[in-house]
Amino acid sequence: MLQAKNISNVIILCLSLWGIYIAINAFWGNIFYFPFVLAEDAQIPYHRLQTIRIAVLLTFAYFGMVHLIKGSQQLYPIQFLSVFLNFMVISGFPILYVSDVLITEYFILLFFCFCAIALHFASKQKYRKYFAKK
Repeated sequence: MLQAKNISNVIILCLSLWGIYIAINAFWGNIFYFPFVLAEDAQIPYHRLQTIRIAVLLTFAYFGMVHLIKGSQQLYPIQFLSVFLNFMVISGFPILYVSDVLITEYFILLFFCFCAIALHFASKQKYRKYFAKK
């Protein structure tokens, strides 16, 4: 059980530091996309933009529908990350297939699939107690 906490915390830390680094660099005009590829002429590949765009829209729709059906309920940050990564993976595979991209693009999506699975298991009720402050 302790390993699930450690693995998910390492994933969250790495993705958070990556996000902060990329966001700060954007203020200086350096546009990166995953993992640390500098976008030439500030162009991010269209299939990557579409994957993120659709994942954000599906995450918004999911939580909107959950609110309408079940009402407001407590949400842990790890649950939000898990839902977003799941939608990114679900929307990414068909977009990559239709876009006829290099196989290396699928490896990146598989990395996020691994992250989504790890966070999904870490967000289950029996693991949540590990994330509480002691």
